[in-house]
Amino acid sequence: MSISQLVVMNHEIGFGIDYFYLHRKEISL
Repeated sequence: MSISQLVVMNHEIGFGIDYFYLHRKEISL
């Protein structure tokens, strides 16, 4: 796996976590 692929994967995972966290904040409100 190339470094650029790892960077993209990390970005997708990080975005998924951020989206999930923000979505949970909306639900908890």
